[in-house]
Amino acid sequence: MVLSSSQFQILRAAMDRVVPADTDQGAWEAGCGDFLIRLLEDDLVDRELYRSGLDSLDKEANELYQNSFDKLTSDEQDDLLTSVEVGSVFTRWSVFPGLFFRTLVKNTMEGYYGSSRNGGNRDGLAWQMIGFEVTG
Repeated sequence: MVLSSSQFQILRAAMDRVVPADTDQGAWEAGCGDFLIRLLEDDLVDRELYRSGLDSLDKEANELYQNSFDKLTSDEQDDLLTSVEVGSVFTRWSVFPGLFFRTLVKNTMEGYYGSSRNGGNRDGLAWQMIGFEVTG
């Protein structure tokens, strides 16, 4: 397994804050998790960046809110991710927080808006949402 069950839950929560559900599906339901897991399994993204980043994100949540990242409210998750984005963290991270955040956002967007053949954009939801039509 590429990620622990705890890391998997933290990843799910974080991706769903990058693209939260509204009238359309959020990141996880749209297949972004499947997309990223496939990248991790095929060594197409930095596994250690994700493992360390997810662990550090959870450690940060526990330090600030005395709870795991995936158990925080959406507002608390958003505030914490905003701090991570700019590198304003309270705990020691083994990876650069901003790099982890940018990579998470980039890969979530790739999974959400990319071709469904790559594991994300389940049923072409994102393309339908933006009016992109696939021909041929």
